[in-house]
Amino acid sequence: APILNALADAKRFAQSLQQILDDFEISERHALRLCQQELNMGLSEWRNRAKVVYAVAKIRQGDSVKRIALELGYHQSSSFIAFFKRYTGHTPVQLRTG
Repeated sequence: APILNALADAKRFAQSLQQILDDFEISERHALRLCQQELNMGLSEWRNRAKVVYAVAKIRQGDSVKRIALELGYHQSSSFIAFFKRYTGHTPVQLRTG
């Protein structure tokens, strides 16, 4: 649970998976195995879902797409938009106006 909480912490979205796992002194391989065993999904998938939940909340609050993209660790808004659309089926603007 502490590892999953760290992965879902918006302040740490820009950090790599390994950077976060270093705080817990656990290898990425071991963490991936545990996550698959306990959650039936990979750590990256779980983290991506946490990012989508965060992004949806920020979009509904009226934050700009560019700001959200930077908070999530994307260097370009277009990369974030593609990620968001892949997970939700909508662009951030479609979500905001829909």
